[in-house]
Amino acid sequence: MIEIFYNKIKDLDETIVDNEFLLKRIKDTNDENYKMLRINAYSFLLNVLKEKGIKPEFNLTRYGKLYLKENPIYFNISHTKNAYAIAVASQEVGIDIEIKRKYNEMSLKKMIDKCIAKEEVVLNGNDFIKNWTVKESFLKLLGTGINTSLKDLKVLDKVYLNEESANYKTFDFEENIISISYKEKDEIKIHDLKW
Repeated sequence: MIEIFYNKIKDLDETIVDNEFLLKRIKDTNDENYKMLRINAYSFLLNVLKEKGIKPEFNLTRYGKLYLKENPIYFNISHTKNAYAIAVASQEVGIDIEIKRKYNEMSLKKMIDKCIAKEEVVLNGNDFIKNWTVKESFLKLLGTGINTSLKDLKVLDKVYLNEESANYKTFDFEENIISISYKEKDEIKIHDLKW
């Protein structure tokens, strides 16, 4: 099962993160809003892992993807403005959240020309954001970050990059769009935690 935890934070209250590895990542963040989102997301992740009986020993891949040492549970975190999304699964997973925004026609055309392959259909700003979040979640699944042209990724029945592919699912939450990428088909359970 793939679990998605979504939380929209109205007041960014500091919560306790009692993990030295995660605290160092938080301290390395200069943007205060981003720091508070990380604190809240990490705190929630630690609670989820604790409920599952998992000892949270973290490490980073060479591309900076956070993972649990010697554990069959995978997770991924994303945040935007005042919300975060966390995916927890028994398989590698990538998640991305973006706030919906309006684009003027010229800006949207530039973004489409830069990021969208000719096989993809993008009709408006929300289509573009959905497509973007799918591509981001796929790259986070792979653990490589953006190291290729987004035009090389194709969001069709699956998301594709050369010989690699993955399933994906996109959700609308208020003013946010969340996409998740995963290799093996699985049940998805959503926990909407907003207050």
